[in-house]
Amino acid sequence: GRVSISVPIVLPITGYTKAAIEGSGKKAVSLVDKDGRTLAILRNPEIYENRKEEIVTRCFGAIDMGHPYISHIYSGGDYLLGGEIELLQKITYN
Repeated sequence: GRVSISVPIVLPITGYTKAAIEGSGKKAVSLVDKDGRTLAILRNPEIYENRKEEIVTRCFGAIDMGHPYISHIYSGGDYLLGGEIELLQKITYN
C-alpha cells in the first residue's frame, strides 16, 4: 500500500527577516506579493537554519552551481520560515 508523508513547505529568509520576526513578539506573519499585497497569514512561525549543502546533496546527489534549481537554493537566505498558512484569497497565475 501507499503511505502518505508530509512535506514541509518553507520560505527562505535572511537574518534581517529572522530578527524582525523573532523581535516582533507576534504570533503571525503576513505573506505578501512583490507589490506588497497580503496573500496569506503564516501563524506560529517556525525558523530553521537553511542547510543548503545538505538539501542539495540529498535531493540532487551533487553540488553543481550550473544547475538552475541548485543555484536557486543557494541564492536563498540562511534561514527557512515555516508554519500554518491561512490563504486569504485564491491565487491566480498570469
